Amino acid sequence: MFRVLVADSIESEGIQLLSAAGFELDVRAGLDEAPLCEAIAEADAVLVRSRTRVTARAIEAGKRLRIITRAGIGVDNVDLAAATRRGVVVTNVPDATTTTTAELAVALLMALARRIPQADRNVRSGKYERTKFTGTEICGKTLGVIGFGRIGRIVADRALGLKMRVLAYDPYLPSDGSPMSGVSLQTLEGLLAAADFLTIHTPLTESTRHLLDGTRLAMCKRGVRIVNAARGGIVEEHALAEAIRSGQVAGAALDVTEVEPLQADSELRGLDAVILTPHLGASTEEAQRRVAQDAAAQIVEFARTGAAKSAVNFVSLPEELREELGPYLELAERLGATAGALAPAPIRRVSLRFRGARFEGSTGDRAAAALRASILAGCLRPALQDAVSPVSAPAVARERGIEVLESREPRDRDYMARVSVELTFTDGSSLGLDGTCFGRKPRLVALDGIPLDASLEGELVVTRHSDRPGMVGRIGTLLGERGVNLDRVDVGSPSDGAAERTAAAPGETAPLAVGVLGVSGSIPAGLVEAIRRVDGVRFVAAVRLPR
Repeated sequence: MFRVLVADSIESEGIQLLSAAGFELDVRAGLDEAPLCEAIAEADAVLVRSRTRVTARAIEAGKRLRIITRAGIGVDNVDLAAATRRGVVVTNVPDATTTTTAELAVALLMALARRIPQADRNVRSGKYERTKFTGTEICGKTLGVIGFGRIGRIVADRALGLKMRVLAYDPYLPSDGSPMSGVSLQTLEGLLAAADFLTIHTPLTESTRHLLDGTRLAMCKRGVRIVNAARGGIVEEHALAEAIRSGQVAGAALDVTEVEPLQADSELRGLDAVILTPHLGASTEEAQRRVAQDAAAQIVEFARTGAAKSAVNFVSLPEELREELGPYLELAERLGATAGALAPAPIRRVSLRFRGARFEGSTGDRAAAALRASILAGCLRPALQDAVSPVSAPAVARERGIEVLESREPRDRDYMARVSVELTFTDGSSLGLDGTCFGRKPRLVALDGIPLDASLEGELVVTRHSDRPGMVGRIGTLLGERGVNLDRVDVGSPSDGAAERTAAAPGETAPLAVGVLGVSGSIPAGLVEAIRRVDGVRFVAAVRLPR
């Protein structure tokens, strides 16, 4: 009998759906690693929310385990790399809380405009100071929507219904045309200068962390009001507090903060113009029921058909093909993630080439489709995080105007199979990566047309630098000065067949080499910038991959 371990509390509707399917249920909420390893041993499926961490050790203990379902959007409490290596499908519920989160942003917008929480506190304290809480109308005002994915679009639709003018900023949307009827796409600077209200709907990434810092808050129209129901850390909180005290920002409504729960000594607590709520984005009865039902329904469908429509690590494939392709699916995801992390600008085109006998015929069609989806998910995830998966990645790429080209060849001169990814960016630059698998281990075998042999795991520092003596030594010295241990060094020097982008930098006589440096531990803040300042370094970026 198909056995489901429910390792976190979910609404009763989800339990009822699993029971009606005839599954054997083991409901044990909030397990730590040791008891989870014991409970998971006989489970075919595991259902979790955010509390229980499904570690690599737990996944290894699940000898029968076939699917892990996260009843929610994020999957950061599941070891995706370990699940992928074992061929365990991981799914999430990406859409169940979309409307609920968007409605909260609109509610905070209204509360901010009319100062409702502050007026409520005033009346409860025994006062009745009506003139103290004069608000502002939103009709006719300009709303700037930062991030125009599913939630941002719903907020824009509601705002248009409230007779607001709506501007949107999303660097991953085509710059020509309108993303929605009645909505004008803007640069970030143009949106900040024009908006009376700002609402944020982006994931938290390296590029969006402190997106609204002191400099950008100063670019805003004076008296702007800001709503953040996305992720803490996108707004720099000290800069926001300073801008509120100076009057540059009239008020803010924050459902998320950099540290949650909000620290007792946070300066935000003392600002009357700030509305604070405890991460309520998904907290409605309807959303919680949908999350439970959708998660349970995914497990039922997988048990009956093998399909996993919201998989975050696999496109649905027959068991035997998934086993055969497992290492290459992991290679595809890591090549995509590496390319996305190295991207200097938004992606305009993705060109893929699959070489080897495994990509021939109808089986090759399915294999190429699965790898294509995994590569696109890897490329887009640095910008979109959990908002994209291999299942949704092709549609997300189309939505953002990214052209995807593909070719296949029956054989490769050097390897049994090779996957090549070429990205072209909106600034005109490009990037090429080639990978293969040695046994079941993904390897990077060329970067920008230059052969090398690098492991695609852990913390990496990737460089383009002048091909002259001492360059790697200087970079290694910087690592050592910051207490970073260098585990491995893979350097490729240009050959006659290297791409044009390996030509010498301006003012240089030596052509460009490439380097992939693996380090133990994490890469400290400021290290990449220090390497960038080394004479002869043309490009440097940090890449974080699963170990």
